Amino acid sequence: MNILYSSKSNKIIYLVIIAASLYIVSIKKVNAQAFEKGSQVASLGLGFGWIYHAGTFSNTTSFPSLLLQYDYGIMPIEGIGTASLGGVLGYKHIVSEVDSTDFRTRWSNVIFAARGALHVDLLQIDELDTYGGVLLGIRSETIETNLQSAENDNVVKPVFGIYIGTRYDILPNIGIFAEAGLGISYLTLGASFAF
Repeated sequence: MNILYSSKSNKIIYLVIIAASLYIVSIKKVNAQAFEKGSQVASLGLGFGWIYHAGTFSNTTSFPSLLLQYDYGIMPIEGIGTASLGGVLGYKHIVSEVDSTDFRTRWSNVIFAARGALHVDLLQIDELDTYGGVLLGIRSETIETNLQSAENDNVVKPVFGIYIGTRYDILPNIGIFAEAGLGISYLTLGASFAF
């Protein structure tokens, strides 16, 4: 599925995210205030790190992912927090070259995925939203090379990810957020807008 790779570092990151998500779910006596049923949050972020193996190229330039996300609070879960559903649209571009040759390959990726999360008020700060969740969707990948003998390719692949994040409201409807996980980028930072 070309989603996650079996390197030790990816397995460790994956296990840490799962453990943190389970910890969030296990917290009791929570009164989520920053995110409730009916809450709507749109976010624009830059993603750093990419779960992708570009081959054995000696010079790779990976531009930050550009991500647009949306979350809607669908229901409270007694004693835990608020469940949300939403989506993410992302774009990622990578350029790889082989030193001492003219060979160059460009990867352009468009990601469209549904995401679901559980928002838990871990620190009970009104302006702070802490959450963990999963995403599932598709990735359309366009591969272009500068060699006339090589064929360009466009493929669609599944995307699965797990993430944890936090959002802090710096103004009543404007905040900043950070997410860590596997699926699109290792780390995403950006601005969020509640309405």
